[in-house]
Amino acid sequence: MSIKRKIPTTKKMIMFLHCKKCIAQLPAGESPREYAAIEAGWTKLGLQLWCRRHEMNILHVDFEGQKHPATLHARRH
Repeated sequence: MSIKRKIPTTKKMIMFLHCKKCIAQLPAGESPREYAAIEAGWTKLGLQLWCRRHEMNILHVDFEGQKHPATLHARRH
């Protein structure tokens, strides 16, 4: 029997992902969040984060054909 966990729709991130080139070029007084130009999307393998500014991969997760629970709806407070 598997236990189903509720996947939150609120911001629960404890670590952020950024393009290493963007971090190196970050203008003084600007936060990485403000400077970010990131796209996220599904690929045949899994999930990819892409830097639009540098046209390069940030992260590509291979789910190895496994299905994982996810929540695809938004909830605003």
